[in-house]
Amino acid sequence: MAGRFTRGFVLANAALLVVVGVVAYLGIASVFHKASASSGERTASATLGTVTSSVTATGNVSPAATDNVSFATGGTVTEVDVALGSMVTAGQTLAKVDAAPSQASLAVAQAQLEAAQETLSNAQSNGGQTPAAQAADQYSISSAQQSVSNADVALANAQSQLARDQAACTASQTAAASSASAAPTGGGSGSSGSNGSAAPATTPATSGGSSATSSACSAATQDQSGVTQATNSVTQAQSSLTSTQLSVAAKEYVSPATLAEDQAAVQQDQATVATDQKVVDETTLTAPISGTITTLNGSVGDTVSGGGSANSTSAGGSGSAAGSAAGAASGSAAAGSASAGSSASSSSGSSSSSSSSSAFLVISDLSHLQVIAGIAEADAPNVAVGQPATVTFDALPNVTAAGQVSAVSNTSTTVSNVVEYEDTISLINAPTSVKSGMTTSISVATKSVTNALTLPSSAITTTGSVSTVTLLRNGVRTTQRVTTGVQGATTTQIITGLSPGDTVVLPTVSVTTTGGARLGGALTGGGVGGLGGGGGFARAGGLGAG
Repeated sequence: MAGRFTRGFVLANAALLVVVGVVAYLGIASVFHKASASSGERTASATLGTVTSSVTATGNVSPAATDNVSFATGGTVTEVDVALGSMVTAGQTLAKVDAAPSQASLAVAQAQLEAAQETLSNAQSNGGQTPAAQAADQYSISSAQQSVSNADVALANAQSQLARDQAACTASQTAAASSASAAPTGGGSGSSGSNGSAAPATTPATSGGSSATSSACSAATQDQSGVTQATNSVTQAQSSLTSTQLSVAAKEYVSPATLAEDQAAVQQDQATVATDQKVVDETTLTAPISGTITTLNGSVGDTVSGGGSANSTSAGGSGSAAGSAAGAASGSAAAGSASAGSSASSSSGSSSSSSSSSAFLVISDLSHLQVIAGIAEADAPNVAVGQPATVTFDALPNVTAAGQVSAVSNTSTTVSNVVEYEDTISLINAPTSVKSGMTTSISVATKSVTNALTLPSSAITTTGSVSTVTLLRNGVRTTQRVTTGVQGATTTQIITGLSPGDTVVLPTVSVTTTGGARLGGALTGGGVGGLGGGGGFARAGGLGAG
C-alpha cells in the first residue's frame, strides 16, 4: 500500500509539475510577446545639440623637420663634436675637416686680389705708373722747368749787359762828337805863325776818343748776339718742358677699356676670395636647425668627399613646426601659414629615409611632431588647414593627442589602387610617450554646428536626394520630408521639416528563429534575450512567442 501510494503520489506530483510548467511557459511567453510588441516601436525626439562631422585616416608620427647634413668641403675629418642622441641648437658646431688646404687657396686668392686692387688704384690715380716711375717723371718735369728758369736768367743777364754796352757806345759816340766840334780850325788866331804849327795839337785826343767809341760799340754788338743766343736757349728749354709734360701726361692716361678691364679683374678676384672663404667656412659643419642627432655616419679620421649640404625634409615646409606650436594658441591662423608647401609633403618623408643613409648626420626636430595621413579622395575636399584633429596611437591605447591640420596636399598618391591625399596634422603638446614612427589613427573635425536640431542618423531614410522620417504625432504615423545638414558619427543636423520635441519612429527588423520564436528589436536597440520555442538564444532585441 505504501509503495503504491508512493508511486501514485509521485505520478500526481509529476503531472502537476507538467501543468504548472505549461502554464508558466504560456504566461512568460505572453509577457515577452507583449514586451516585444511594445519594444518593437522605438522612438526618438528631435533635440537641440552639437553635430560634428569628421574624416578619419591612419598615418605615422614623424618629426616636423628633419635635416640631412653633410660637409660641402671634402677632406679628412678632424673633429666630431656630437654623439648619437645629442641635442643641438641651430648654428652649433657639429664636426670639422682639415682646413689647411682650403686656407692656402684662400691666401693665394687674397694676394691676387690685393695686386689687382693696386693696379686699379694706380690706373685711376696716375695711369698705372709705379711710384718709382712716377717719381722719375716728376724729376724730369722739374729738371725741364729748372732749365727754363736758368735760360730765363741767362737771357735777362745778356739783355742787361747789352743795355750797358749800348749805353757806353752811345756815350762814347757823344763824347767823340763833342770833342770834334770843339777843336780849332786852320783859319784861327793860332795860325798866325808862318808855318801853321798849332793845328796838329788836337790829333791825339781825337784819335783816343774814336778808339773808345769803337770798343764800346763793338761790345754792344757782341752782346746783341748773346741776347739772341739766350733767347734761343729759353725757347729750347720751354719746348723741352712742354715735351716732357706731354710725355708724362701720355703715360698717365688710361683708356676707358683698360680701366674696365682692371675693374673686372678686381671683381673676379673678389669673387674668388669669397668662394675660397666659403670653402674654408664649410670645413666646419654647423647645425641648420635645433633638434636631436638621430643618425651619425662619420668619425674622426674619415675622409669625406664634400659637395653635400643641409637638406631639409620638413613636411609642409618650415611653417609646419611653427604651426604645431602656435596652433594651440592662435588656432587656424597659425596653421594657415604652413599650407603653402603642402603639395611637397608627401614626398618629404620618403626622401628623408633614403637620403639619411648617405648623410654625415641627421638632425630631427623631435619637439614638434606631426602625422602625415592618407585622406581618401572622397574626403579630401572637406579637409582644410586649421581644422582640429584627434590623434590616437596603436601602441598607446590610453593616450590621445590634440592636433591641427597644418598642410593640405593638392597632389594625389595611389596606394594599392586607392587614390589618397597625404595631409599633414601637427601634434599640439604631444605627450612624451609619443615616439617618432608610431602608427596612429586620426580624426579630423571637418564641420561642426552648435545649437542645431538633431536626430539619430538611423531615424532618417534617404533615397536619392530626398530624406524622410516617420513622424509620430498623437499616435498617428506620417512620413515627413526633412532637409539635413551636417552628419556626425551617430546624429544628423535637421535644417527643415521638424521642430524641437517632435517624435519620430526608429526603424525595426524582425527575424524568425527555427523554433518558431520571433526576435524583435530596433536597429539600434538592445533588448533582453530569453528562451525561444526552439531553445535558441537571442543576441539582440526581445524574444516573443511564435
